[in-house]
Amino acid sequence: MRLCWQTESFFALVCYRARVALRRQGVVVVPAMLHHVSVMSVPLSISEYAVLRPGIYLPHGQVVIDGFTLVGSGTVLRPFVTLGLVDGNPMGPSLGDRVRVGTGAKVLGPITVGSHVQIGANAVVLDDVPDGATAVGVPARVRA
Repeated sequence: MRLCWQTESFFALVCYRARVALRRQGVVVVPAMLHHVSVMSVPLSISEYAVLRPGIYLPHGQVVIDGFTLVGSGTVLRPFVTLGLVDGNPMGPSLGDRVRVGTGAKVLGPITVGSHVQIGANAVVLDDVPDGATAVGVPARVRA
């Protein structure tokens, strides 16, 4: 439990969970305010359309999760990671459970990253990655 209070992203995740709960109840203005407060206090931006399953771990801030993006349970997103969009498409990536994304990696567009995948630091993932694989490089290639 102590770890939750020691990571700079904890507050942003609490704000995200509160935004989702308030939106379900039909509240409109407060979720937008929570998003702005969160972004100003922690360099972490989570789209209002993103779905984050329980157990996400963000050891530091500096993460962008944009568009209609799904992040599975037990996923670890290191600093400077972007789960983003490509021009003209609001759909972001879908990450399975227990994905490890290295520092500075970019996962872009409407792609699917399977469960138990590792994405190397500074990789740029533009294509689907199967379950259990490792993706490294620019553009990322799957390694066995």
